[in-house]
Amino acid sequence: SKIDGMPIGIKDLFETKDMPTECGSPIFKGNVTNRDSALASALRRAGAIILAKTVTTEFAFYKPGPTKNPYDTTRTPGGSSSGSGAAVGAGFLPVTIGTQVVGSLIRPSSYNANFGFKPSYGLISRNGALKTSEKLDTIGVFGKSVEAVALLAKVLIKKDLYDPATIHFAADGMIEASQKEPHFER
Repeated sequence: SKIDGMPIGIKDLFETKDMPTECGSPIFKGNVTNRDSALASALRRAGAIILAKTVTTEFAFYKPGPTKNPYDTTRTPGGSSSGSGAAVGAGFLPVTIGTQVVGSLIRPSSYNANFGFKPSYGLISRNGALKTSEKLDTIGVFGKSVEAVALLAKVLIKKDLYDPATIHFAADGMIEASQKEPHFER
């Protein structure tokens, strides 16, 4: 796999068997679940190294965490996935995972100068992640290149029997599509 050995950060809403899942809240400080979310499990099977949990606003909704915008510390790093966006923007990690209900993938991607991919609802499993909105929670990817985002998304897009929102979708052409020049119709 092309992501074998790739260091990855995932938003602190996803269960990981070897790191606390605190959801950005002091209420869950040190919370260890001893299991992997579907996303963490898929990453590990593909050979990725989950290097860190990235900062999220409390419960992906409330007060912002300590994350700073790496380009201008007086400006916001974005929404609840600010830690994931800033980690790629600062060059700490080549790819990270975030979530979005309203704009928490697209804003941190833009504000921290990286590529963000907010797929259609149901393409990436939410199994083992904190749910904030049953009908809107979407898992996405940040990366320093379009190809890096496509590599990671291809591993994660699949049907999960334990997340009824997921759908069958063939992601086989993602890498080739990421390498094509944009085509605009007039």
